[in-house]
Amino acid sequence: MSTSVNETNQSLNSISFDPELTPGAYNAVHVCLRIQPTEKVTVITDDSCKEIAASIVHELE
Repeated sequence: MSTSVNETNQSLNSISFDPELTPGAYNAVHVCLRIQPTEKVTVITDDSCKEIAASIVHELE
């Protein structure tokens, strides 16, 4: 079964995550990676890390 990028993005946007992950997601996006608003980002995850990926996607938005 394959999942399209848009379906995966939608599912990561809808996943609840522990608020304690927010500072780490902020640090990853803004300090370590220094992602700029004009850059496109791909988030690759697996089932065991979906909550972490969801916190990063939330920070990217």
